[in-house]
Amino acid sequence: MGYMDFACRGLLNMLQNSPHLESLHLLQGVRLSTNSEEVDKVFDPVPACFLTHLKTVKLSKFNGTEEELRAVKGLLQIAGVLEKLWLNSNDETRILDLFSTLPAGLLKCNVAFF
Repeated sequence: MGYMDFACRGLLNMLQNSPHLESLHLLQGVRLSTNSEEVDKVFDPVPACFLTHLKTVKLSKFNGTEEELRAVKGLLQIAGVLEKLWLNSNDETRILDLFSTLPAGLLKCNVAFF
């Protein structure tokens, strides 16, 4: 399965140039590459849309792998106005269990499945 890497320069450039982006739908799996530095260094500078406008993120083909969780944790750390995180998964119960182990206060948005 292909993944969209949050550390991908192309994706970061698109996000940097979309300050009013309110919704992001990634059709592939998502990850934050293991050779990436800390999340704050990957998203430096943080795309303006993450701070002011990005309200909805939809992640297709979400399996709850360690790489995917790392990417979602990074997203949750910096997307200050995120209201809804939509996930497409074949194992909703296991995914909800994984999310229940996130650090307190990290998950400030609603999680739903599609």
